[in-house]
Amino acid sequence: MLLRATPNAQVDKTQYSLPQAPLGQVEGFGHSNKWFVTGIYPSGELVRYEMGASGPTLENHQSVRITSDARQARPYAIVPINDDEFAVGTSPKNKAGSGALSIYDAAHNKIDTYPLDTISYADPSLRGLLSDRRPLSIVHHQDKLYVGTSASGNGMNPEQTEASAPRLFEFDLKTRKVTRVMTPFKDQRSITALTLGSDGTVYGTTGMHVFAMIPADFTIGRSRALTRQGYADANRSQLIERDGVLYGIMAGRLRALSTSLQDEGTVIADFATTPQGKVYVNSLALGADGSLYYARGSRIYRYRFPAG
Repeated sequence: MLLRATPNAQVDKTQYSLPQAPLGQVEGFGHSNKWFVTGIYPSGELVRYEMGASGPTLENHQSVRITSDARQARPYAIVPINDDEFAVGTSPKNKAGSGALSIYDAAHNKIDTYPLDTISYADPSLRGLLSDRRPLSIVHHQDKLYVGTSASGNGMNPEQTEASAPRLFEFDLKTRKVTRVMTPFKDQRSITALTLGSDGTVYGTTGMHVFAMIPADFTIGRSRALTRQGYADANRSQLIERDGVLYGIMAGRLRALSTSLQDEGTVIADFATTPQGKVYVNSLALGADGSLYYARGSRIYRYRFPAG
């Protein structure tokens, strides 16, 4: 099901609707100037909608299965490459097994899928480094994709080693091969979010660490451990850079910190404690009005950036 919301300056004047959409759970979505694409569980489908003057034209849509057997059932990460193409990161239906990276051509409703256990490498010595990993975060930069994965075994290994740790890899869109692989942190469960900064740096988080990766030499330039209110997360999250500040979901909280990573920043929105347990912040998005939107439980919140 999709929720369509048109924000207003007054909360009680915000308009909502639940448009007709293919049955299933929406795991992820992405959009370009031409297309709005959702990923559906458990069918493992991508559903495309053409963008109109006021957003997606939800009445007309087409879909395609990521794999014919729906084995790749959870399309978590959907990132535009250009107006027509999207990079898609998926996890399998079963707890065991590798995820896949796909390139989806929305204009022709066609998809090429590269399971991480059989993906091609430019350097044969790297072969196998991505087996049993699942892509959770993707960013596009200059004909390359940078992809963050879960740790081996879906990030649930309590005794993490370098062999089972999450990977960050570079994928060449021209050759369709993995060109470089690194292990930024041995003791983390997943690279939960990636974003491209206005300075050309790739920023990422694991829930416990925030880091800056230099694409040219594929190295970690700087990092910051969140010793207060941080933990190694296994779930996907979101990260957005604006005016030299990173806004991201880290350890179930919305946090803002400088791209210099000189300190741990500030918590903008914390989790809530209810009689049923903790309700975490999730689903961060940048709205067309320039505000941040996020969810906590069944409520949607708006955060306006500081003036200036």
